[in-house]
Amino acid sequence: MGATAYQEHRRSQAILAFLGAGLQQPPDRALAVTALASARRDLAALQASNLPVGTWLTEQARHGGIRENAATLAVLELPEHHQQAAQAYADRHPDRITSLRQRRREPSRLFEESASFTGRVHQWRTF
Repeated sequence: MGATAYQEHRRSQAILAFLGAGLQQPPDRALAVTALASARRDLAALQASNLPVGTWLTEQARHGGIRENAATLAVLELPEHHQQAAQAYADRHPDRITSLRQRRREPSRLFEESASFTGRVHQWRTF
């Protein structure tokens, strides 16, 4: 496995770990892909309509499970919302952050911008 293939494999594993956080069993790959694709589509539609991302993410969080995780991951991919989404998720699920950090062995874009998840308090706490 070349460096690029290895990096993609690690990224894929980090995404699957995040999507499966808090679930009884890890989701199968098809469910994970479907959930993340759906969240990304919904988020793109929100942005196209200039609707608030925070309100949508709060609604997804009420459902919990893979739906919440996929929505959070989709928002984490937006630089302008990354910190707020990371902090809100960490506030709701501090136990998951520790677990996810233990699973990763190298930085990934998913986590590197939020190295201090629990160390910051943001104004946007009702996200």
